[in-house]
Amino acid sequence: MLSNALPQIKSPGAPRTTPTTPIGATYANALAQLTGRCATVMDLLTDGHSNKEIAARLKISMATVKAHISTILRTLDVDNRTQAALIGLRLRYGLDFATTDQSSQQK
Repeated sequence: MLSNALPQIKSPGAPRTTPTTPIGATYANALAQLTGRCATVMDLLTDGHSNKEIAARLKISMATVKAHISTILRTLDVDNRTQAALIGLRLRYGLDFATTDQSSQQK
């Protein structure tokens, strides 16, 4: 009964949309290389969950969550979880990966 009360965890794996830019495809390919558990952690991170919440939802230790997040950051070549979450959101919703240079040239 308790499991019915918890929100369902999204299935891990490839992005939900096809990236339209080379940089988006690069990130999508990087995420596709993650293990199933790392991909699940990435989904939860993208949803905005804290390490503590991720650990509780997946019934793993905080140290394991931190290890998975370190793997995600290294795989995506980003410095922090916010950057990783933004990449996850862009891939999930098919948002553009335009660089700062490209967006400033369009103005």
